[in-house]
Amino acid sequence: VLPALDVCLSCGAWLEDPENPERAFFNRASAGLFCTACRRSDSWEMSLKSRAIAAEMLKTPVGQVSGAWSKETAADLRHFLVQRMEEAIERRLITAPVLEAS
Repeated sequence: VLPALDVCLSCGAWLEDPENPERAFFNRASAGLFCTACRRSDSWEMSLKSRAIAAEMLKTPVGQVSGAWSKETAADLRHFLVQRMEEAIERRLITAPVLEAS
């Protein structure tokens, strides 16, 4: 369900260069991340820390995912995942605003 989080969906630029990590952006209509150059006007940024946790979640059982999350990282991931789910089901989630209030 989740797209690759280490490359730009548009140009294929590597976003995870350890020497110079690229900023990454997502929007509702696309199932991936975009670099700064390919970013769309209706997009949100996904932080480097959020991308690292998301990548860990894809490879690690949930019970073993590191617990070092900040509120900002959790909000960042939640926003990204809500966008992905809404795109996949082609509807708005009624419960998404409740999650944001938590």
